[in-house]
Amino acid sequence: MRKLLMAIHAMLKTRSTFDSRRFYSLTETTA
Repeated sequence: MRKLLMAIHAMLKTRSTFDSRRFYSLTETTA
């Protein structure tokens, strides 16, 4: 959850579009 909020905050701060490649690492696994 924190990671998602950080990504949204950075997106709004830099006024850029959402880039999932920068947000989600393929090495991580979700349970």
